[in-house]
Amino acid sequence: MTMQNKRERSQQDATACKDGKAKAIRARTDGEAQTERLGELLGEGLHEPARLALRGVLGAGKTAFIRGVARGLGVQGAVNSPSYVLIKTYRGGRLILHHCDWHRHRTESDIVSSGFDDLEIEPAVIAVEWAEKFPGFLQPPMLWIEIQTLSGDIREITLRLEGSAPALREALQHLAAAWDAEQQRSAAS
Repeated sequence: MTMQNKRERSQQDATACKDGKAKAIRARTDGEAQTERLGELLGEGLHEPARLALRGVLGAGKTAFIRGVARGLGVQGAVNSPSYVLIKTYRGGRLILHHCDWHRHRTESDIVSSGFDDLEIEPAVIAVEWAEKFPGFLQPPMLWIEIQTLSGDIREITLRLEGSAPALREALQHLAAAWDAEQQRSAAS
């Protein structure tokens, strides 16, 4: 990739309002490591309980993104897909992280019987993969994270705030600024 192409790509990689009112950003990642890094930057900006609703096809990178969020929260150790256990809880970071997978759920009562309702008893980040299966179950405020596969390892990730949540808006702003700075450094090298 030429220097000019790198600059053009980095300018297109993250789109966000600079006026502090950003409700959505879009970023393009190239490979799992970048997808994780984007999640890590979001995790670094999360300082209060939050709901993250992830959508994307199988293999899009939802778990990789949450692995990054966990690292950004300060969680140590391996973070992997909760597909078969439905909910995995990670402690040891700034906030508890509950990582949920609704892919196998058929009804909302399946979600309730998995113990999901009990997750908000303590302050935590709740990240739900396949949240689009039950769009009314998670209530705003939340951050919708849509991961689209463009080609090969290229992903377009859109993060959109739903509802009023100043702390989530701040996390989104942190992510946008940090991602833009990293992409500019990468393009300059």
